[in-house]
Amino acid sequence: MMESLQAAVVVFSLLSLGQTAPVISCENMTQSIQVHERDKMLGRWNFVAMASAGQLFSPPSNWVDVKAITPNDEVITTQHPKMSGICHIINNNITVINNTLFSERPFSYRASLLPTSCPDCMLLYVQYTGRLSHRSLELLSRRTAVKDEEVEDFKKQAECLNFGVVQLKDPNTEFCKGKEGNL
Repeated sequence: MMESLQAAVVVFSLLSLGQTAPVISCENMTQSIQVHERDKMLGRWNFVAMASAGQLFSPPSNWVDVKAITPNDEVITTQHPKMSGICHIINNNITVINNTLFSERPFSYRASLLPTSCPDCMLLYVQYTGRLSHRSLELLSRRTAVKDEEVEDFKKQAECLNFGVVQLKDPNTEFCKGKEGNL
């Protein structure tokens, strides 16, 4: 009798723990969030994970510097990707309108910010248009690598958005210093 009572107490304890865990739905993980303060987007961001909708790719060692152009809605980004062992520089003007980031050159795209469990990260859902028509999910961080649980959350979000390929930056690949040729 005492063993049955103890077993019941354990089962009910476990059930109550399971019920208090937050339920994270795909809807919550994929809803765009507001760009409250553009200035929080400024500075250096390192690409740490990417997901693609069907395209196979090798994520380059890449970091981006984001600087303000106008007081409220424009930024310029300078990306420093290393592709096939060669460092490049890609400049891009971005306009922020109604919580969406728009760019026309050198690549035409629109992007929105998604929620992330990573405290020093920015998660972008990017829809490229034109010749490079595809979509991607890009996790950028102030750090050069993120924690395993942050990667798992990113993978869940990629799954919710039907991305087939998820890749992480190789931690052994060094970032470019930022003084090489333009693309």
